[in-house]
Amino acid sequence: MQCTRDYRVAAFTLTEVVMSTALMAVLMASIASAVLITSRAMPVAQDPSDAVLDGSRVADQIASDLLCAQSFTTRTQHEVEFTVADRNTDDVPETIRYAWSGTPGDPLIWQYNAGTEVSLLDDVQNFDLAYIYRTITETTVQEVTADSGEVLLGFFEGWDGITVQGTPMSDWASEYFVAGIPDGVGKLTISRVMLKMQRLVPGTADKIVAIHKPAVPGSPEPASSPLGTPAVVDNNSLPTIPMWVPFYFSDVVIENPDKEYCIVVTGTPWSGPLFYSDRNAPADTTVGLWSTDGGASWAPAANKRNQNDMLFHAYGSYGSTTTQEVEASRYFITVVNIKLRAGSETSFDIETAAQVLNTPEVAAP
Repeated sequence: MQCTRDYRVAAFTLTEVVMSTALMAVLMASIASAVLITSRAMPVAQDPSDAVLDGSRVADQIASDLLCAQSFTTRTQHEVEFTVADRNTDDVPETIRYAWSGTPGDPLIWQYNAGTEVSLLDDVQNFDLAYIYRTITETTVQEVTADSGEVLLGFFEGWDGITVQGTPMSDWASEYFVAGIPDGVGKLTISRVMLKMQRLVPGTADKIVAIHKPAVPGSPEPASSPLGTPAVVDNNSLPTIPMWVPFYFSDVVIENPDKEYCIVVTGTPWSGPLFYSDRNAPADTTVGLWSTDGGASWAPAANKRNQNDMLFHAYGSYGSTTTQEVEASRYFITVVNIKLRAGSETSFDIETAAQVLNTPEVAAP
């Protein structure tokens, strides 16, 4: 008996194969398109949008800090430093600083409480700050002191209509004068006197010239103590014929001064100032005296004191104090405008403004 089997094999029809191939092509095209779209959506390392996002974040941070500024220590086009209220519970205000060198490509620096500088934003192309101020002008009454500069305070060069020859005074000598200064002067400085001096014979002692007040107001006799430091001149440096010799003072300064003073000449008996004496001399405000006992007593008698004078010029300066209305302006920061650009695209400038709530007072812009 012969056995037979049916070996028929299942297979796709031509129609099915064609349709499967078409579907596979559509699927592969869809996958490739999805991959391409996804790859284009992913950011790249140098995407300009990154610089914009980073710049916006930093600009917001700066504006947020400036909002709370209490005082400013630095405020320039590319740098600002200011204080804000205590943030770490130590009862001390915090100091915040933002700075850019001004060189394109350098970073924007952030510093907190004088700590380490931190690069907050790299490749900065521009960082400009502009400050808006509120100005208040106030009128106040102030005392103003005007200095006269060096002026002639008093002098004696002779009497009108009287021709006399001066004699060098070898004893102590004093010349009383009334300083020509206005009433109400706040300070008087006597800077120098000129005396007509002559050396009679050589000597080793010095000639000493000092400014004194009168012992009694209205009296020509000098008080015993000088004002400030006396001027000293070497006797041997004095001229052998009568000549004007300067004597300088460094610290003869009188607060709320009177007008009466005495020039007192002491020291070597071998030289002296030129002294005039004439019984016909008129009464004037200058009076010359001499002493033969080191200032214990002064001659001549009271009824003859207008007959004597020492040749002198006295110089100094004074300060006159007056009151006047003075306008003064005060400045308060209200807004800080911020312009920032990181990266080279000029169209990506970030501009914002920080309202400074405390409006701190600052020096003139």
